[in-house]
Amino acid sequence: MKDKYILDSSIWIELERKNSRICDSVYPLIEKNQICLVDVIVVEVLRGTRSRKDFLKLQQAFADFHCLSTLWGPIAELAFVMAKKGFHPPLIDLYIAQCALENDKVLVTQDKHFVHISKVVPLKFEWL
Repeated sequence: MKDKYILDSSIWIELERKNSRICDSVYPLIEKNQICLVDVIVVEVLRGTRSRKDFLKLQQAFADFHCLSTLWGPIAELAFVMAKKGFHPPLIDLYIAQCALENDKVLVTQDKHFVHISKVVPLKFEWL
């Protein structure tokens, strides 16, 4: 399926660090066009680039991917539901989770907040 996976910023960072385990798992997904982005993940990753040259190179590479976004109303509802269950993940993680939920995507991550979110809503994720 095209655009089946969302790579969280934690995964993009590990790709930049050339983590072989992450690279071996993720590069085949990229090569098969199975990756899409979330707008806030793009911002998180671009913010961490070391130089203008790296920023522009990565920004251009990201332009090749479909990019998802969502509205804040459903995120507020998700935050409310999470809080009632005793979880208070960062708003950015709720935003990413909501994008994945709305678009039936699998989130690839190393962020434990998504484990907590998936205990409350049917978030599909793969832990790398």
